[in-house]
Amino acid sequence: HVLSAVAPLDIVLLGVGEDGHTASLFPGHPAVQAKGWAIGIRDAPKPPPQRVTLTLSTLRGARRVIILATGAGKADAVAKAKRGEVPSGMIAGARWLIDREAAGAR
Repeated sequence: HVLSAVAPLDIVLLGVGEDGHTASLFPGHPAVQAKGWAIGIRDAPKPPPQRVTLTLSTLRGARRVIILATGAGKADAVAKAKRGEVPSGMIAGARWLIDREAAGAR
């Protein structure tokens, strides 16, 4: 109920994992399809296994989403996000802040 009272969110600042996950929304995990404002996750593929996060629909509804990615280890995730293959790339209108290494520059 608290989230619905402040929605839509003004700004959301996210990071991205090397697998392309963001906000505890992992590629191929059922939580990516969850409805509502937030979801409890009991089986996250990375520690900790139990988490609470916003749903993809809540993130998509935010007025501004900024995703940060730094380092060569994030280059594959950034490329997959550009193609919409991972959750971090499923937030239309998100602004990405990346360094040269995450952009795949050598």
